[in-house]
Amino acid sequence: MPKEFFAVTVDLTSLAFMLVLFCAAFVADRRNRSGSRHLFLTMTATWILALITDTFAWSTDLSPALTAADWFFGVFSCCFAEIEATLFIFYLLTLTRERGRDVKRTLGHAAVIINGIGIALTVFFAVIGKLYTAEGGKLLPGNHYFIVGLSPILTVTGLLIFVLSKWSTLGKRIVATTVIYVLLPLAGYILEVFVLEWFPASMCMNSMALLIVYIMLQANEINATHERERILRELSTVHVMTGLNNRRVYHERIIAVRPDERLCVIFSDVNALKYTNDNFGHEAGDQLLKDYAAMISDHFGKENVYRISGDEFVVIFNAEDTAAADAAVAAFRGRISRNESVASVGAAIGYGKEINRILDEAEKRMYADKDLYYERTGKPRRR
Repeated sequence: MPKEFFAVTVDLTSLAFMLVLFCAAFVADRRNRSGSRHLFLTMTATWILALITDTFAWSTDLSPALTAADWFFGVFSCCFAEIEATLFIFYLLTLTRERGRDVKRTLGHAAVIINGIGIALTVFFAVIGKLYTAEGGKLLPGNHYFIVGLSPILTVTGLLIFVLSKWSTLGKRIVATTVIYVLLPLAGYILEVFVLEWFPASMCMNSMALLIVYIMLQANEINATHERERILRELSTVHVMTGLNNRRVYHERIIAVRPDERLCVIFSDVNALKYTNDNFGHEAGDQLLKDYAAMISDHFGKENVYRISGDEFVVIFNAEDTAAADAAVAAFRGRISRNESVASVGAAIGYGKEINRILDEAEKRMYADKDLYYERTGKPRRR
């Protein structure tokens, strides 16, 4: 089989991988509007165009006669490759800045100038017939093809020097990825020039390099973004000190109550918190809250407990079995008594359609219980 057939097969295989990579990168983090994500997608799309034009260039070589398409696809394949190399530099610089590391864009501007000149020379030499030569009905690199190839080589060489000199600022992962991105296509270019007689090894190697960039940098960035979103989501729904659901989640739970849902609602308020803060310090007061949060969540389940204010907690759980719900409340009162009446408690049971009445009733019972506590202990009430 002719070499051109194998070249087309290699390009199509690389193209298939790049299309999968582009779709994966696009779908994986659609909510992310960062510059690095947009540049990676643009860079991958540009390389896809380079592979498409290179595939057509080799395909036209399968025909016995030269056409204008041979020249067109060959030229545009070179141009897209140079654009992709420039985009990678801007991707790297943008990603570094997004990670809070200060780097200048001088290298990116230099890459634009160098590769801009390279693209202009590619088109110019193609027009004057110096980029390719026709031999046996096929296109072969002309005398000036190596000059055109200098621009991406200069770009990636500058990039390699830059990342090695800034390895402490950029980080090991970025440096290692860049070295791989530079060396793989360079090795492919050397192979196709000196060993494989212009077989598209560099195109295949560059596709592999982009896949490695995604795995080592972009996918890692996506995971980091998801982790940041998880932390922010947790901070918006969880009270940091106690780890319990916060007031926002409590309101969402009330809104979501079904009319036919039978519930037990418990209001609970930590006793003598101000007394503890004033006499033993705020650290002791915080520890009192943490200990009580641990006790109430252990008894009723963390998912059912809400901290709605400084010393006030609410429990909401299913009470289809009224006797079991009453027993759970009674057992909890026993735990409170054994822990020096650490909190006052009020409970009420009813259906979701009367949720407001249940909440009011539970809260009133809690305050009544608190009145008894202060009468019994003689401790000063909070002012």
